[in-house]
Amino acid sequence: MLALAWALPGDLIPYGSADAHGTIEWAGALFALIAGFALITHFRALGNRLYLFIGLAFFVNGAEDFVHGVLSLAGEHQWLGVEGGSVERFIPGTYVTGRLLFGMLLVMAPFAPRLLGTSRSPTRETAWASCIVLLATIALTSVAFILPLPQFIYPRSIISRPIDFISGVVLAGAFIVFARQYHRRGEVICWWILLSIGVNIVGQLMMSFSKSLFDAPFNIAHVYKLLGYVVPLLGFCLYQVVVITERKRAEEELARHREHLEELVQVRTGDLEKANTELQRENAQRKLATKALRESQASLAKAQEIAHLGNWDWNIVTDELRWSDEIYRIFGLRPQEFGATYEAFSNYVHPDDRDLMRRSVEEALHQNKPYSMDHRILLPTGEVRVVHEEGEVTSDESGRPTRLVGTVQDVTELKRAEEELRYRMDELERFNRLAVGREERMIELKHEVNEMARKVSIAPPYDLAFAEPGKGASGDDA
Repeated sequence: MLALAWALPGDLIPYGSADAHGTIEWAGALFALIAGFALITHFRALGNRLYLFIGLAFFVNGAEDFVHGVLSLAGEHQWLGVEGGSVERFIPGTYVTGRLLFGMLLVMAPFAPRLLGTSRSPTRETAWASCIVLLATIALTSVAFILPLPQFIYPRSIISRPIDFISGVVLAGAFIVFARQYHRRGEVICWWILLSIGVNIVGQLMMSFSKSLFDAPFNIAHVYKLLGYVVPLLGFCLYQVVVITERKRAEEELARHREHLEELVQVRTGDLEKANTELQRENAQRKLATKALRESQASLAKAQEIAHLGNWDWNIVTDELRWSDEIYRIFGLRPQEFGATYEAFSNYVHPDDRDLMRRSVEEALHQNKPYSMDHRILLPTGEVRVVHEEGEVTSDESGRPTRLVGTVQDVTELKRAEEELRYRMDELERFNRLAVGREERMIELKHEVNEMARKVSIAPPYDLAFAEPGKGASGDDA
């Protein structure tokens, strides 16, 4: 661009006018203000102070150029009491001040995020930072208007405008720091700002060789300044296009992933529904099994109650003894009245039968064989009852007994019935013996009567042909 600017012949660039100059300044100011506003809005959204300083730089310079253009047109058309030909008086307070602030803000921009970090309140910071910078700009502009300043244009020097050259040097410093920023971060927006700074540097260098208002370098410099304002706006727009495109691509990718996820969710939902159905079926079966188990337990408990038969389970390792409800009733206790143990059980065995019961249990444990025995128990009321007990040993892999399970049945009534039966049988036997003895004596007496009748020659009164002494009893017994 610098080579192109130098290659342009002076006669191809006619002398401009205040109207053309004011129009270019207004157009450039418009682009600069839009670019600044866009970048400040970008900071407000993301909180990155890099965009805040860049936006303020363009915004301030655009505002200064707008004022500069207004004063240029006012001097040409004598608006607001501004005399014609007095544009040079406005250069220090508007153009130069704006370019210097523009360069300095751009130099500070890449360092702001590293030194200040990310903004926690971008909206509030946007407001107070903009106010501070605008107030500083107004103050510097006012000072430039009020104070007597040295001459700005030296037509006989090679560098006719040293202040513009200094502005170019400041912009060159901004160019260097942004080049490092782009090399380090690779941000697309930094590339466009770098290009804008480069264009502005060319414009400032061209302006530093301008000998008078509206000459060829002056006009070329303003064209490059206009381009320098258009470039970041164009870059920002293209950057937003890229961002929107990438966002659209990311949304499409996200939509594809969402569709895939929905498919997976549907498949998983179907699997869960199947699993839920299977679980409900298993739960229903479990409920039926539980109901059947409860009914079976109730039936077993009823059967045990009727038969006066209970079952027990002794964990030898932990000495925990579990009784069924019927055993508690057999021992005259309420079901689950106390925590049953082997020692507690032994205390209810009749003292005269405890040794026999313990020997039977120890023999079963040592020989790993079942046992069966009858013994008496002593109820809390003092009543003595008889129970029939059977047990079977369970051992571990090493042969050590671990459990002993068995049954207890109340056979008190059975034992009483057996004793009554034996008593009745003994009575019957005794009566039978008495009856047989009487019958034999009667036969003997009849034999004696028959013998005495024969002696007196009388026919025997008794016919004893059917029985002989000693045979009648045996025949009856048979």
